[in-house]
Amino acid sequence: MDEKDVLTPDFKKVFVGGRIYKVGKLSLRQFLMLTKLIAKALGKKEGTFDKLASKVGVSTSNNQDMTTILELIDPDDVMLVLAAILREDDVSFIEENLDIDTTSEIIAIVCEANSFEVVKKNMLRITKVMGTA
Repeated sequence: MDEKDVLTPDFKKVFVGGRIYKVGKLSLRQFLMLTKLIAKALGKKEGTFDKLASKVGVSTSNNQDMTTILELIDPDDVMLVLAAILREDDVSFIEENLDIDTTSEIIAIVCEANSFEVVKKNMLRITKVMGTA
């Protein structure tokens, strides 16, 4: 185990096309990048934000939220999201080598390692305080 493994013990290794990726708690940079990617992807289709808000507003788990987002965006955008989670710049590599089993494992790890319900709750608090909710 190297020093980075000791400092980030909650990361799990995922193998894609012979490459090893560490997946777990998202960094702030990853979270912001994912938020931007997802917002841009959702903005491509009219009414998508409304669908997301209605489904995520009543969801009870990270898995439901992530599944809803992935259902609502185009496959190319899903590849960008997965590449961001894996910190992989070569999106075509991800598209060519990622299979459904590994994809579902990545989503499960991200959902287990991150408290999206806390983020969602805090964002609602912030918008309420700012008078935008």
